[in-house]
Amino acid sequence: MRIVTLIVVLSATAPLAGFGCPDKPISTCEAMMRAQCEFAFRCCDAEERLDGSAPVGLAGGYVTSEGECVDRAIGACKLFAGVNEDSVALGRMTFDGEAANACLAGMNAARDQCDWSQAQLVQRAGQACSRALGVGAVEPGDTCATSAECRLGGTCEIDYEDPDVNEDVGAIEGECADAGDDGDDCTDRPCGPGLLCNDGECEPTPAEGDDCFGGAVCGPGLYCDNNECTVPKNNGDDCEQSYECLSGECEDGECAGAGICNGA
Repeated sequence: MRIVTLIVVLSATAPLAGFGCPDKPISTCEAMMRAQCEFAFRCCDAEERLDGSAPVGLAGGYVTSEGECVDRAIGACKLFAGVNEDSVALGRMTFDGEAANACLAGMNAARDQCDWSQAQLVQRAGQACSRALGVGAVEPGDTCATSAECRLGGTCEIDYEDPDVNEDVGAIEGECADAGDDGDDCTDRPCGPGLLCNDGECEPTPAEGDDCFGGAVCGPGLYCDNNECTVPKNNGDDCEQSYECLSGECEDGECAGAGICNGA
């Protein structure tokens, strides 16, 4: 079984029934964690919740009931997503409501069908959940407190030996630095969206049919098969290793199961 702490799931455009329309990072985080807890207690048995297979997200550790799971996770959201909410209020991040609704709708679908293969399936289509809690808006050279505030994968560079303290917001601040472009050096900074660091240089992330970086690394939702980036196999297809399967589970030479929680 695999330990699950973050879920990226099915994209959709309609608001998630039962959760309302979250309009800020904290309320979105709370809705995401509630959906994870509901999945864990509707679709997973006690053993799976104990061994870490069940997706309890920010609840952390073993929880005895759905209510306890939700209460713990919501408390954590106020801390972790609260940082992003402050950044949105300062104009350093933007809230992507469409991404939030897409992410939450996917969690609802996966929960209702107790079928987490949907989660792996749509990782290839979009990254709604990664954008749901805020998107960086600070331009290179402008003030930031965290790298999440920097646009397009930039990094917040802070001089901790001589820090600039903003007493109004209670944070040490620095300046956003651009992420690397195609061909840029990446030994001391990350590469921008759609790029990977290969031998110290930013290069386009390998797509389906491309050669794999280092014989192993491919873009999101792909795996390396005989040095070529390939779409994972569906349930029923022949396999040798679990990473070949969309479900993440290879049983008796065949892709099977949802890979997460089959016991409830």
